[in-house]
Amino acid sequence: MKPYEHPEMLYVNHGYGRMFFPVGIQPINIGEDKEIYLWEEVTDEIFAIYLSKLEELLPSWTRDGTTFTSHEGSETVKISLEGKKLIYEFWYQEQEE
Repeated sequence: MKPYEHPEMLYVNHGYGRMFFPVGIQPINIGEDKEIYLWEEVTDEIFAIYLSKLEELLPSWTRDGTTFTSHEGSETVKISLEGKKLIYEFWYQEQEE
């Protein structure tokens, strides 16, 4: 039997989080407010498709460039790409310092 191959990129969220991550990324460094992953297959075009897909997967969130903010404003996520490193920076408005 041939294995099923999905023709498009797949995305997943983790635990109770609302952000969707591309399937196949490998964690490099996971911190409280910053997460860095290795994304071997990424290109500028694939990254742009991912950001556009997030708008579809998170319809109540607003997008400003590569920054996404939840509809109630309690969570902001900046996503950047440095070479093959996919970087997420998280801010939580109601979080105590």
